[in-house]
Amino acid sequence: MKVRCLNCGEEIERIPSRAKRGCYCNNGCQMQFRYKTNKINKFEITKKAREARTKKAIQRFKTNPKIHISKRGYKMIYIPTKGTKKYHHFIWEKTHPPVQKGFVLHHINFNKLDNKMENLKLMNGREHNSLHTTISNEQNKEKFRQYALTRQRDKFGRFLSL
Repeated sequence: MKVRCLNCGEEIERIPSRAKRGCYCNNGCQMQFRYKTNKINKFEITKKAREARTKKAIQRFKTNPKIHISKRGYKMIYIPTKGTKKYHHFIWEKTHPPVQKGFVLHHINFNKLDNKMENLKLMNGREHNSLHTTISNEQNKEKFRQYALTRQRDKFGRFLSL
């Protein structure tokens, strides 16, 4: 039986039992017709799809969260509703309020991948920078001592040029 598509008017072949309902040449034409006649609201569909996708992502996060190591050596975690976050901040915020601006979480043993609560300490940004600066200076002094011991000197004790 020949019928016309309700959206584009193209003539199509249908079996009699299907010709009684609204006929469309394909799903695209059917959706266009529904949008035109306001039988379907495009925004409600996208909202429902987004909610379903978020719900599925949260479920996946609970069973198998996405974790990776950043370029700077920190463990990162993807949280569906918030995006990517440092893992030690995620751990900290389970029992404490979020870290405020001007403060940082310090790894006490200096291991960025050791994110146990006992190893995390909330510090002022300035204190944290001065701590790392003094430690860095001490380490650099020690490295220089080791380097100086291996370099050759002239008879007056000055380093020979390389």
